[in-house]
Amino acid sequence: DDGGDGLADLEDFAQNYEDFEGFVVYDTTGFGDEAASSMAIYQAEGKSRIDMESSDGTVSIINTTEASYVCSENQCIQYPAGDDSATAFLGIFSAFLSPEAIQDAYGELPDGADVDTSSETIAGLDATCISYTGDLDPETTGDESGQICYAEGGLLLRIVFSGTDGGSFEATEAGTDVSDADFEPPFDVIDLSDLTGIGQ
Repeated sequence: DDGGDGLADLEDFAQNYEDFEGFVVYDTTGFGDEAASSMAIYQAEGKSRIDMESSDGTVSIINTTEASYVCSENQCIQYPAGDDSATAFLGIFSAFLSPEAIQDAYGELPDGADVDTSSETIAGLDATCISYTGDLDPETTGDESGQICYAEGGLLLRIVFSGTDGGSFEATEAGTDVSDADFEPPFDVIDLSDLTGIGQ
């Protein structure tokens, strides 16, 4: 059991996750009724994009220094850069994958939990995995298990949790080859600022 080292590694990884540059594609299962079946994240030079695919279709959220976009059903709505209206569409996925949420969920484990660190290859990348077993969910009886895996530089490659509303994120593809085109709106854009004053 190398729990102390594992938790220290997790804190370092979680802090770096926001800063990785590249892309990663996940297969997802569980985590409630709103779960997507797949998700892709792109980040580079202060820009980000998340594509989420589910039975309801595909939603893309793009953030750049100039503007934010929410895209679905063959159109994109443009918001001012950093507008809360755009980031609100990310819902459970961005919240769960944020460094703060990861640290809150895994950074402080109950007494008696077993923590182990191992090495794996995920999506072609070397990963450090931190696995947990114990009474991790106070709302359920018995022990649960979880695992979180990162590549060097903070790229999240796997999250698995067996408790209430549990599920998994598993990277299937990852790399550093991103371009400006990855952050361009894929459909025609409706700029909400152009509608200001209509109907007044």
